[in-house]
Amino acid sequence: MDREEFPAVPAEGEVKIQLTLHGINLGHATSFITGASNRHAVVNRFDPDDGENVQFVGKTETIKKTKSAAWSQKFDLGWFLGEPLHIRVDVYEEIKGKDVCMGKCTFEIGDIISSEGNTRSKLLDEGRGTIYAHVGRDTDCDDKFCFQLRASKLIEMSSLFGSPDPYFTISRKHETSTGEIWNVVYRSEFINNNLSPTWKHVKLSMNALCGGDTNTNLRIEVHNHNLNEKHTVMGQMEITVNRMLEARRFDGKPSARGFPLVLTKGMLRAGSIEVFDAVVEIRLGKFINPGTNVRALPDVVVPGVVVSPPAETRTLPDDDRPADESASFLKYLSGGCKLKLCVAIDFTASNGDPRNPKSLHYIGKDGNFNEYEKAIDAVGSILIQYDSDHKVPVWGFGVKLNGEKNNCFQCGKEVEPVGVTGILDAYRSVFQHPIMMSGPTEWSAVIRNAAKYAVQDESPDDTEQVYTVLLILSDGTFESMDETIRAMDAAKTAPLSVVVVGVGAADFTDVRKTLDDAGPSDDTIVTFVDYREHSHCMSSLTREALSRIPDQLCRHFGGRGVAPLPMPARGRDGVCGARGFADYDDLGSTELAPVPLPVEAGEGISTVSVAAPKGGRQFVIEIPRGVRPGSTVRVKSPIDGRIVEVVVPDGTAPGGHLGVQTE
Repeated sequence: MDREEFPAVPAEGEVKIQLTLHGINLGHATSFITGASNRHAVVNRFDPDDGENVQFVGKTETIKKTKSAAWSQKFDLGWFLGEPLHIRVDVYEEIKGKDVCMGKCTFEIGDIISSEGNTRSKLLDEGRGTIYAHVGRDTDCDDKFCFQLRASKLIEMSSLFGSPDPYFTISRKHETSTGEIWNVVYRSEFINNNLSPTWKHVKLSMNALCGGDTNTNLRIEVHNHNLNEKHTVMGQMEITVNRMLEARRFDGKPSARGFPLVLTKGMLRAGSIEVFDAVVEIRLGKFINPGTNVRALPDVVVPGVVVSPPAETRTLPDDDRPADESASFLKYLSGGCKLKLCVAIDFTASNGDPRNPKSLHYIGKDGNFNEYEKAIDAVGSILIQYDSDHKVPVWGFGVKLNGEKNNCFQCGKEVEPVGVTGILDAYRSVFQHPIMMSGPTEWSAVIRNAAKYAVQDESPDDTEQVYTVLLILSDGTFESMDETIRAMDAAKTAPLSVVVVGVGAADFTDVRKTLDDAGPSDDTIVTFVDYREHSHCMSSLTREALSRIPDQLCRHFGGRGVAPLPMPARGRDGVCGARGFADYDDLGSTELAPVPLPVEAGEGISTVSVAAPKGGRQFVIEIPRGVRPGSTVRVKSPIDGRIVEVVVPDGTAPGGHLGVQTE
């Protein structure tokens, strides 16, 4: 049996996507060529670290005589959240019968997805044009939209060769950060010398046409095909599948609601379009979303049967609507769902003395990363591109502060350091403070804190969607995980995934078993990865670590009946009120704000003034950012050089001044 006869089984975490391309202001390979040319593009996957590793994906159709190519060809790709996917686009023009490359540009799929409208633009070599790359979702929707178009009374175009040769295109609108672009979904044949052409019947994938959404904006354009010049737009209209269904006619006769659709060019009428025999072929058990003009299906639908519209159409009431079966991870991201990252780092004594080169926390002078830093850099670099402000809280656990055990303290001066560099700086700063590495390993406090952090970011009316990922880095040496399992169970109600990366040479068998026994795989919010099993390849580590997040995110929102937001998502107009914690009482009593570390003598503390009247020994300090009331700071007195410990009182905010009295 040939290999291709076996259906492809998606790997865990794989997201099926479709890539489309649009070129504008395309130049030429040489300065001797002017005017419009025949263009096509070739898509390759490539490894930026290995220039020889290039894999052909496919090529577009050739568009003749154009400087702006709206290619309709779609490229199906499998993408993983945790694995960068790089593509190279080569644009060719036809010169004297040969295809000559006129420019190249590269994209990273995650970068496209994290951009507004899932669209990114890049300049070709030497500024020879701009390529827009758009990523859409490849759903399991196999519905088809069938129809036929006929134009009437098209405007006569001046031509040396008689009447126009019209053809039509259907394009789908995509919003980008610089405006909207229209990607061609379908291009018809052209009809010779005809101002009232009837084109062939068309059957289009609903997924490709409108992503399964019958209210998606589409554009129909009628063009004059010209062999010697740029094809001219004769008229256009904006429309939806729903509108086409409303306007449909059958067997050449108008239905009760049938009517022509008006084409315009500028402010003028440019003819009309009639839609014939418009039906949607629906697969077995397909649910029709509210608002469409396709009738509700009977209880039994025979596969392959065309569901013809009845005389009267109706829609299902909202109360009868099941969960949106087409909701996907990509659709949530497209709607503006943000991925927020929190990082929690194990500082227990089992990691070893950080001054010892054998310690997991050893930071050498050669600039090489230890395992903690490598994992932070790899996972953080991927997730942070889906977070608009790049601010990441960094917490530590497993130390003693002022003689008391603390399993959730703030690392660094900032409550939320910015970017991966900020995370790494916050991690390294911990060893500049007077801490005592303790034990045993305990994850429950940081999990509860992350759950409350995630709930705090939720919009009360679901107008903004935020999903949090807690990255725990630990050497895995612990006595009991009972409390941690309870914290994980309680956190299942929050928009949260937990990724645990085990560092060091410990045997993580018990950790894996305990996590596996904690609940069914389709209900867990936790993924465990052993760093050393993937130390040869960071993309292998990140792919495994983030493999469950797409399904976990969809399960969280879908289980609560929260559909993806429309694209583009609306921005935050102000500070949204946090969802009340009443629904999350079982998350525990851990404070939302972890305790900052004591500030080392002189670090981050500026002395504002010194007043030493007779018999008095007082000076004033300025409270640094990230230090909250109740924190202990240690500062060197400018009067006698002694170290003074000061507890920041209530009501004193960062940047405020505090008087310090010495003996």
